[in-house]
Amino acid sequence: GGSVLVTTTTANLNLRSTGSTGGSILLEIPKGASVLVGAKQSTGWHRAFYKGKAGWVSGYYLKDVTPVAFIDAAFPHLGKWYIIGGNGPDTFDCSGLTLYVLRTLKFPGSGPDATANAQMYKFRTGEWKGRKVAMKDAQPGDMVFYGYWKTENGVRKQHASHVTFAITPDWVMGANGGYQATKTIADAKRVGANVRIDAENYRRKKNQS
Repeated sequence: GGSVLVTTTTANLNLRSTGSTGGSILLEIPKGASVLVGAKQSTGWHRAFYKGKAGWVSGYYLKDVTPVAFIDAAFPHLGKWYIIGGNGPDTFDCSGLTLYVLRTLKFPGSGPDATANAQMYKFRTGEWKGRKVAMKDAQPGDMVFYGYWKTENGVRKQHASHVTFAITPDWVMGANGGYQATKTIADAKRVGANVRIDAENYRRKKNQS
Protein backbone atom coordinates (compact mmCIF):
# COMPACT_ATOMS: atom_id res chain seq x y z
CA GLY A 1 0.00 0.00 0.00
CA GLY A 2 2.22 2.88 -1.11
CA SER A 3 0.97 6.11 -2.56
CA VAL A 4 1.18 8.07 -5.77
CA LEU A 5 4.47 9.94 -6.03
CA VAL A 6 5.66 13.16 -7.60
CA THR A 7 9.10 12.31 -8.90
CA THR A 8 11.93 13.46 -11.18
CA THR A 9 13.50 11.46 -14.02
CA THR A 10 17.26 10.86 -13.93
CA ALA A 11 17.47 10.03 -17.67
CA ASN A 12 15.31 10.12 -20.78
CA LEU A 13 12.58 7.60 -20.00
CA ASN A 14 9.96 5.85 -22.12
CA LEU A 15 6.32 5.98 -21.05
CA ARG A 16 4.96 2.56 -22.07
CA SER A 17 1.49 1.09 -22.51
CA THR A 18 2.22 -1.79 -20.10
CA GLY A 19 4.59 -2.39 -17.20
CA SER A 20 7.30 -4.14 -19.20
CA THR A 21 9.77 -3.42 -21.98
CA GLY A 22 7.32 -5.19 -24.29
CA GLY A 23 4.81 -2.38 -23.91
CA SER A 24 4.51 0.04 -26.81
CA ILE A 25 6.18 3.45 -26.32
CA LEU A 26 3.60 6.22 -25.84
CA LEU A 27 6.16 9.03 -25.61
CA GLU A 28 9.66 9.80 -24.30
CA ILE A 29 9.92 11.71 -21.02
CA PRO A 30 13.04 13.93 -20.91
CA LYS A 31 15.67 13.80 -18.15
CA GLY A 32 14.83 16.09 -15.23
CA ALA A 33 11.07 16.13 -15.89
CA SER A 34 8.50 15.97 -13.06
CA VAL A 35 6.26 12.90 -13.39
CA LEU A 36 3.34 11.61 -11.35
CA VAL A 37 3.73 7.88 -10.67
CA GLY A 38 2.02 5.18 -8.65
CA ALA A 39 3.79 3.10 -6.01
CA LYS A 40 6.38 0.70 -7.44
CA GLN A 41 4.98 -2.71 -8.37
CA SER A 42 6.81 -5.94 -7.53
CA THR A 43 8.07 -5.94 -11.12
CA GLY A 44 9.86 -2.60 -10.57
CA TRP A 45 7.42 -0.61 -12.75
CA HIS A 46 5.17 2.31 -11.81
CA ARG A 47 1.86 3.52 -13.22
CA ALA A 48 2.64 7.01 -14.51
CA PHE A 49 1.11 10.20 -15.90
CA TYR A 50 2.95 12.76 -18.02
CA LYS A 51 1.70 15.49 -20.41
CA GLY A 52 -1.84 14.13 -20.56
CA LYS A 53 -0.94 10.48 -21.06
CA ALA A 54 -1.17 7.60 -18.57
CA GLY A 55 1.09 4.55 -18.85
CA TRP A 56 4.00 2.82 -17.13
CA VAL A 57 7.64 3.71 -16.43
CA SER A 58 10.61 1.83 -15.01
CA GLY A 59 11.42 2.82 -11.42
CA TYR A 60 15.15 2.62 -12.10
CA TYR A 61 15.30 6.19 -13.46
CA LEU A 62 13.27 8.06 -10.81
CA LYS A 63 14.22 10.14 -7.75
CA ASP A 64 12.88 12.77 -5.29
CA VAL A 65 9.54 11.11 -4.58
CA THR A 66 6.70 12.71 -2.59
CA PRO A 67 3.56 10.66 -1.72
CA VAL A 68 0.04 11.67 -2.81
CA ALA A 69 -2.32 9.08 -1.31
CA PHE A 70 -5.59 10.47 -2.69
CA ILE A 71 -4.51 10.03 -6.29
CA ASP A 72 -3.08 6.59 -5.57
CA ALA A 73 -6.48 5.41 -4.33
CA ALA A 74 -8.18 6.63 -7.53
CA PHE A 75 -5.63 5.41 -10.12
CA PRO A 76 -6.90 1.77 -10.19
CA HIS A 77 -10.27 3.05 -11.44
CA LEU A 78 -8.99 4.81 -14.57
CA GLY A 79 -11.13 3.82 -17.55
CA LYS A 80 -14.20 2.68 -15.59
CA TRP A 81 -17.46 3.94 -17.05
CA TYR A 82 -19.45 6.97 -15.88
CA ILE A 83 -23.07 6.20 -14.99
CA ILE A 84 -25.18 8.76 -13.14
CA GLY A 85 -25.57 7.58 -9.56
CA GLY A 86 -22.63 5.17 -9.88
CA ASN A 87 -20.75 4.85 -6.61
CA GLY A 88 -18.31 2.04 -7.44
CA PRO A 89 -16.51 -0.15 -7.64
CA ASP A 90 -17.38 -0.83 -11.30
CA THR A 91 -19.10 2.41 -12.41
CA PHE A 92 -18.98 5.94 -11.03
CA ASP A 93 -20.33 9.41 -11.38
CA CYS A 94 -18.20 12.35 -10.27
CA SER A 95 -19.22 12.54 -6.62
CA GLY A 96 -19.49 8.75 -6.43
CA LEU A 97 -15.81 8.40 -7.35
CA THR A 98 -14.79 11.12 -4.91
CA LEU A 99 -16.67 9.50 -2.02
CA TYR A 100 -15.37 6.04 -2.94
CA VAL A 101 -11.79 7.31 -2.74
CA LEU A 102 -12.45 9.06 0.56
CA ARG A 103 -13.88 5.81 1.95
CA THR A 104 -10.84 3.92 0.71
CA LEU A 105 -8.70 6.33 2.72
CA LYS A 106 -11.08 6.11 5.73
CA PHE A 107 -11.64 9.87 5.59
CA PRO A 108 -13.80 11.08 8.54
CA GLY A 109 -17.48 11.36 7.62
CA SER A 110 -17.23 9.16 4.51
CA GLY A 111 -18.61 5.99 6.12
CA PRO A 112 -21.38 3.71 4.84
CA ASP A 113 -24.18 6.08 5.92
CA ALA A 114 -22.80 8.89 3.77
CA THR A 115 -24.20 9.41 0.28
CA ALA A 116 -22.29 10.91 -2.62
CA ASN A 117 -24.74 13.78 -3.17
CA ALA A 118 -24.80 14.62 0.54
CA GLN A 119 -21.02 14.71 0.68
CA MET A 120 -20.79 16.87 -2.42
CA TYR A 121 -23.19 19.31 -0.73
CA LYS A 122 -20.92 19.38 2.31
CA PHE A 123 -17.90 20.03 0.10
CA ARG A 124 -19.44 23.02 -1.62
CA THR A 125 -21.07 24.54 1.47
CA GLY A 126 -17.90 24.35 3.51
CA GLU A 127 -19.00 21.77 6.09
CA TRP A 128 -15.89 19.82 5.15
CA LYS A 129 -13.06 21.87 6.56
CA GLY A 130 -10.56 22.97 3.99
CA ARG A 131 -8.89 25.94 2.37
CA LYS A 132 -9.86 27.35 -1.01
CA VAL A 133 -6.98 27.98 -3.41
CA ALA A 134 -6.66 29.23 -6.96
CA MET A 135 -6.26 26.54 -9.61
CA LYS A 136 -2.74 27.75 -10.33
CA ASP A 137 -1.83 26.83 -6.73
CA ALA A 138 -3.57 23.43 -6.71
CA GLN A 139 -1.58 20.54 -5.30
CA PRO A 140 -1.99 16.87 -6.31
CA GLY A 141 -5.13 15.51 -4.64
CA ASP A 142 -6.87 18.88 -4.11
CA MET A 143 -10.57 18.77 -5.01
CA VAL A 144 -11.58 20.82 -8.04
CA PHE A 145 -15.22 21.94 -8.40
CA TYR A 146 -17.00 23.05 -11.57
CA GLY A 147 -20.36 24.80 -11.67
CA TYR A 148 -22.29 27.95 -12.33
CA TRP A 149 -24.00 30.89 -10.63
CA LYS A 150 -27.58 30.31 -9.46
CA THR A 151 -30.09 32.65 -7.77
CA GLU A 152 -31.78 31.06 -4.74
CA ASN A 153 -34.34 33.09 -2.74
CA GLY A 154 -33.08 36.24 -4.38
CA VAL A 155 -29.44 35.54 -3.51
CA ARG A 156 -26.90 34.78 -6.24
CA LYS A 157 -24.79 31.78 -5.19
CA GLN A 158 -22.20 29.52 -6.73
CA HIS A 159 -23.58 26.05 -7.47
CA ALA A 160 -21.20 23.10 -7.84
CA SER A 161 -22.35 20.58 -10.43
CA HIS A 162 -19.16 18.54 -10.90
CA VAL A 163 -16.12 17.53 -8.86
CA THR A 164 -12.70 16.17 -9.80
CA PHE A 165 -9.32 16.39 -8.12
CA ALA A 166 -6.06 17.91 -9.23
CA ILE A 167 -3.16 15.95 -10.65
CA THR A 168 -1.23 19.17 -11.30
CA PRO A 169 -2.51 22.77 -11.68
CA ASP A 170 -3.20 21.97 -15.36
CA TRP A 171 -4.64 18.45 -15.14
CA VAL A 172 -7.51 16.85 -13.22
CA MET A 173 -8.76 13.30 -12.69
CA GLY A 174 -12.38 12.31 -12.21
CA ALA A 175 -15.45 10.54 -13.55
CA ASN A 176 -15.83 12.94 -16.46
CA GLY A 177 -17.87 13.48 -19.60
CA GLY A 178 -21.27 12.26 -18.42
CA TYR A 179 -24.46 13.95 -17.24
CA GLN A 180 -27.96 13.13 -15.95
CA ALA A 181 -28.88 11.19 -19.09
CA THR A 182 -25.81 8.91 -18.89
CA LYS A 183 -27.65 5.96 -17.34
CA THR A 184 -26.08 2.89 -18.99
CA ILE A 185 -22.66 1.75 -20.14
CA ALA A 186 -23.92 2.13 -23.72
CA ASP A 187 -24.71 5.78 -22.95
CA ALA A 188 -21.24 6.22 -21.43
CA LYS A 189 -19.51 4.67 -24.44
CA ARG A 190 -21.48 6.87 -26.81
CA VAL A 191 -20.25 10.08 -25.17
CA GLY A 192 -16.87 8.77 -23.96
CA ALA A 193 -17.70 9.24 -20.28
CA ASN A 194 -15.38 7.46 -17.84
CA VAL A 195 -12.83 7.87 -15.08
CA ARG A 196 -10.05 9.71 -16.86
CA ILE A 197 -7.50 12.50 -16.77
CA ASP A 198 -8.35 15.77 -18.53
CA ALA A 199 -6.91 19.24 -18.93
CA GLU A 200 -8.19 21.45 -16.10
CA ASN A 201 -10.26 23.55 -18.55
CA TYR A 202 -11.78 20.61 -20.47
CA ARG A 203 -15.36 21.48 -19.52
CA ARG A 204 -15.06 25.01 -20.84
CA LYS A 205 -13.78 23.62 -24.12
CA LYS A 206 -16.28 20.74 -24.47
CA ASN A 207 -19.24 21.89 -22.33
CA GLN A 208 -19.34 18.55 -20.52
CA SER A 209 -20.08 17.53 -16.93
